[in-house]
Amino acid sequence: MLITAPPSVSQSATTVVISTAESRLDAGHALVESLVDQVLHREAELISSLAPHQRAALTDLLRLLLDDVENRVGHHRHTQVGSR
Repeated sequence: MLITAPPSVSQSATTVVISTAESRLDAGHALVESLVDQVLHREAELISSLAPHQRAALTDLLRLLLDDVENRVGHHRHTQVGSR
């Protein structure tokens, strides 16, 4: 959001004011993106020692857990951070 005000008698140029709400939104979005990147990097490190068949087994077990949670609390659309 950009707001401009006409110059006053003592000013020779237009005053430009940038909305702090938009600046905070941009900063918040950048922070979330940074944190998600850190989490994904850490998760990759955690499973890096697993063999492919072990990763597949872990994926299957986590899917079972997720299915159980969804059955208990209801099916909700899961999205990535920042998606709509």
